[in-house]
Amino acid sequence: MTSKQAIDIFKEKYPHKKPIGYWIDGENVILNTSPSLGLGYSEVCQYIVFADGKIQPTNPVRSEVILNTPMKRIR
Repeated sequence: MTSKQAIDIFKEKYPHKKPIGYWIDGENVILNTSPSLGLGYSEVCQYIVFADGKIQPTNPVRSEVILNTPMKRIR
């Protein structure tokens, strides 16, 4: 899966979230999003988009690729 495909799949499910960067993790893509401000609580800002189109919230502690590889910024 390409980063563009992952972003397209992600935006279908979460149109209100803005991806700002990504990591490639094998066949999966991990997306980093801008947090929404003013919610009063911490929200999930990273998601794994699996090759089969499934999306799962994640965080840097659970994903080794984030610790070892710089994020590729989306411009």
